[in-house]
Amino acid sequence: MRKLFLAVSFLLIPLLTGCSSDWILKLVSEEQKPATTIETYDSIKSGINAEKATTELKDAINIKLPQKNRTEIQKGDSFLWITKDGLSVKAQNTFLLTYKIYLGDQGVSGELVEVVKQPQNQIIMGEFLEVMKKLKFNKNVKNSSANPSDDKFYSYIKAYENDKTVCLIEIRPDYFSDSEDSKSRYQTEIKCISKENLEQAYNEQAPILRDLGLTNGESFITIVRQYGDFINLNVNFRVTGYFTLAKKENGHYKGIFSGQDSPECSVLRDNNVPAEFYNDCYEPENEQKITTPSFSNQPYYIDDPYYNCNIRQGCCSHHGGVSYCDHSLGRAVCNDGTYSPSC
Repeated sequence: MRKLFLAVSFLLIPLLTGCSSDWILKLVSEEQKPATTIETYDSIKSGINAEKATTELKDAINIKLPQKNRTEIQKGDSFLWITKDGLSVKAQNTFLLTYKIYLGDQGVSGELVEVVKQPQNQIIMGEFLEVMKKLKFNKNVKNSSANPSDDKFYSYIKAYENDKTVCLIEIRPDYFSDSEDSKSRYQTEIKCISKENLEQAYNEQAPILRDLGLTNGESFITIVRQYGDFINLNVNFRVTGYFTLAKKENGHYKGIFSGQDSPECSVLRDNNVPAEFYNDCYEPENEQKITTPSFSNQPYYIDDPYYNCNIRQGCCSHHGGVSYCDHSLGRAVCNDGTYSPSC
């Protein structure tokens, strides 16, 4: 009798909710399955690689979506991952699927849980979970959201891995507007990367993170430039960020300056920062026009935070908007920590 009741219940749920029974079964199975966390950087053993996993995901998801909503694999440049020792690393060379979730007449909601409930996101999430199960990937709890309302990563994220590959789905609550057609939308991304790439990022970034005390598991770094013993870093959280100048002394990096604006010229002089490495600074006694006579003949205006960056409409439109201008390179840094591809 109990089995008959359960069978009838699963037949009635789709009729009452409008959701497919396949999606419900996937969600129940995924949330109730005992969590398995593999957080090692051992030598590569076996398992499906990142490109193959992304292809499987693309084929499974695209067939469930209208033609206009389908996508192709691209190369991504930002994969954020919390390691087994609690450090956050940012790796490159990812395989990326980007799905645009158009809102139509539904309006805009900034609530993460409401974005996750969007019908197209439910389809994408359901197929993602199904493919991860098929490929025998295990859930990584540390890099996954607990539930759709958990905003500790800002986005809703589910991460899975096997011996050689890591894949995650990120449902972002950011509101986008495509400049070419002015359509309102959200964006959901699926990324896969090899553990070999993650290990390379870890080996490069972990010593710097420890030297600068960025060990809270929330700070990601991007090395902008190295010159002798000096290093210029972008330090980002999931949404905001700043830049840091540091100098290596006795084998360890020591911070010189951190912020979103240019440092005082005295900071650069006191630390013997070469002009060839960084020459954007200001003299505080000059209230209107701030120049850098000791390092550069180029003026800097305090009332223009985007000086030396060509900030315009559309900059970082696919990366959460503009965070700040990296004056040293003349490039816009986006809210997800990447440089704008066009500004």
